[in-house]
Amino acid sequence: MTALHESAQAAIAALKAGFQPVPVKPGEKRPQGSGWLDKSYTEAEIPAAFRPGCNLGLLLGEPSGWLVDVDLDAREAVAIASTFLPPTDMRHGRPGKPKSHAWYRSPGLKTTTFKSPDGTMLLELRSTGAQTVIPPSRHPSGEQHAFEASGDPATVPVDVLQRAAGKVAAAALLARSYPAAGSRQDFAMALAGFLLQGGLSEDDVITLIDAAARTAGDTEVGKRVAAGSDTARKVAAGTPVTGARALAGLIGESVVGKLTEWLRLQTARGPEPWGTPIDFNDYSPPAFPTRALPEYLRAWVEAESEATQTPADFAGVMALAVIATAAAKVVRVEVKPGWVEPVNIYTGVVAAPAERKSAVVAHASAPALDAQAELEQKMVSEIAAAGTRRSIAEKRHAKAIEAAAKAVGDDRQVLVVEAEDAALELSKAIVPVTPRLICDDVTPERIATLMAGNAGRLAIISAEGAAFELAAGRYNDKGPVLETLLKSHAGDHLSVERVNRPGENIRSPALTIGVAIQPDVLIGLASKPGFRGRGFLARFLFVVPTSMVGHRDVDAKPVPQYVEAAYTSRVKTLLLAPTRKGPDGEIQPRILPLTPSAVARMRVYQLELEPALRLEGRLGAIADWGGKLAGAVARIAGLLAVARDGLEVQAIDVDILEAAIELGRYFEAHALIAFETMGADPATEGAKRVLRWLKRCDKPAVTRREIHQALRSRFDRAAELDQPLAILEERGFIRSQVEPAPRGPGRPSPTFEVHPLLTKYSETSKHPGAPHIEDSEYFEPTNQSGP
Repeated sequence: MTALHESAQAAIAALKAGFQPVPVKPGEKRPQGSGWLDKSYTEAEIPAAFRPGCNLGLLLGEPSGWLVDVDLDAREAVAIASTFLPPTDMRHGRPGKPKSHAWYRSPGLKTTTFKSPDGTMLLELRSTGAQTVIPPSRHPSGEQHAFEASGDPATVPVDVLQRAAGKVAAAALLARSYPAAGSRQDFAMALAGFLLQGGLSEDDVITLIDAAARTAGDTEVGKRVAAGSDTARKVAAGTPVTGARALAGLIGESVVGKLTEWLRLQTARGPEPWGTPIDFNDYSPPAFPTRALPEYLRAWVEAESEATQTPADFAGVMALAVIATAAAKVVRVEVKPGWVEPVNIYTGVVAAPAERKSAVVAHASAPALDAQAELEQKMVSEIAAAGTRRSIAEKRHAKAIEAAAKAVGDDRQVLVVEAEDAALELSKAIVPVTPRLICDDVTPERIATLMAGNAGRLAIISAEGAAFELAAGRYNDKGPVLETLLKSHAGDHLSVERVNRPGENIRSPALTIGVAIQPDVLIGLASKPGFRGRGFLARFLFVVPTSMVGHRDVDAKPVPQYVEAAYTSRVKTLLLAPTRKGPDGEIQPRILPLTPSAVARMRVYQLELEPALRLEGRLGAIADWGGKLAGAVARIAGLLAVARDGLEVQAIDVDILEAAIELGRYFEAHALIAFETMGADPATEGAKRVLRWLKRCDKPAVTRREIHQALRSRFDRAAELDQPLAILEERGFIRSQVEPAPRGPGRPSPTFEVHPLLTKYSETSKHPGAPHIEDSEYFEPTNQSGP
């Protein structure tokens, strides 16, 4: 019997697998002869039909048991396919285009093509009515097809395969349409908003962004993914985000249309509905996440909040400051080699009079004051004895100096030596400082003295904004005294010179601040000399809780005794625990590393946080504060670990870090409110100015050029409007329209639709739930003619 050649052998193998083979002209894709769609072969007929050198094809669809070829035409589709297509054991390609064919069985599937708007074929789902050339055939280019997996094709339902192919095509089209550097972050945010609004899950959105960015060669994939995650959080919170219009302005309406079709996105007919805009004084600050605290601390914070009828923010933040009082200098957090954070923190809770902040501060700090009293009592006799020894040494020294001064001749030298010995004895007769764990009203000089006497640590816990008065120079006529406060947060060496007496040298100062600030103190803080420029405000974790005044329960239950006892006992144990000290009297801190899983989680958090610090990011206006947020999260993680496991804690695990990140996001939201209140954000002030003009101009749509011409006295260049307009769009007051293609030289000015609440062109009845224009807080009566 004559041995079968390669093509015939492959045809017989295909027939045995349940596929109908098709003879194809050598080096081509076209079948031989006509009627091939209706032709089937038996094993005996194959040697005659499949001659040496011919190519081999397979009939697709129903004739071959619903065999389907996912033909990946575009380079981008080949690169992306494995991310979305179901796994299968039958795949082939050729050297110039490996992995370009994936095979499945999908009963009932019809041939579907996915073409870009310019007509380029991205991929096909090939089924009944078509055939595909397979190994060992040769491509018209001369390359030989080869299987990368020659097992059985996976059986996949029609809908699953079609959706997967749609995602491959969508990601490939996005990669081909990827915008140039400079607009990629806006693209990622708009794409995420568009996809999420269209009904895609957050996981699918992130995967699409990641695949498109990687395939397009974007060098900042992490930032794009973080932008998608941030947009998802905003959508979940009901915050307005950019979407289809902004995306179409970046990659074209035709591309957006294809994405909508292939991803089966939900679409609304007619104009997108307007939501209620977010006013600049209408933030809803998040509540303090008590679930992030260890159980005993959580129980006390919630009970204290109930008992005093104050927001949990008060008790939560003050409790963290008290824990920091105990842990400062005793432990330090090693985020990674070369990055070690102390655990002292600066916190400020904004609260108006009558908020009962004094009661919360007193209750939170009570264990610290008790511990301080115990330490003082233990040292009474020691201080008294040391004082006696020093008095004796002082008198002996004085007498020795007097005797040496009067002596003459040979006796003088002997008495000088005795005076020097007395001076040495006096220098060793040190009287210990009365322990001070916390204080509330001290001068900057006194802070340094107290820290020097307490191994370099101290806490200012007060119901008043004493720290800000100190920094502004209440006790110093020469201007702000920030040096002590700045260095005591970072742990930098502090040297305070004195006039006519020895100065203070503190190697690693650790000051903790937990204060309440009245709103009128907060306003204008950013304009204080040095406060913003030298980073003083950036060191604070500000909290602006929602007031409960007018909504308090007069029959509130007191803190249960067992809850109070647990809090007091745990905190005092931390405060009274012995510290390890070196020969020089300096505390030797325990270094707390992050576990490997916590290290990985911290890296992800930093990747999410970094893009937010860009000028256009959510923290762009307070990047000085946001730049310290990762370090603050590390400090909070150290405090939570100590609060949970005590000062002998060995490491920070991922659960503790996750809780610290949750608190970091809480502080982030409050910082934006606090800094806006301070008037520290020029972009926000600019947005308010534009909003006032929009209320008066009474137009349903405006261009950036119109706004610039009207507000030229405020904005020198039209580009200066970009950030304020972005803020207004994010808050839902305006939305950008797709820019028309230019018809002549120059680029058309961006156009923005204006929320109907700001115009007289729309009937409020068309917007269910919207306030009447004449009653709206967005229409403030004004007689001004200028901006």
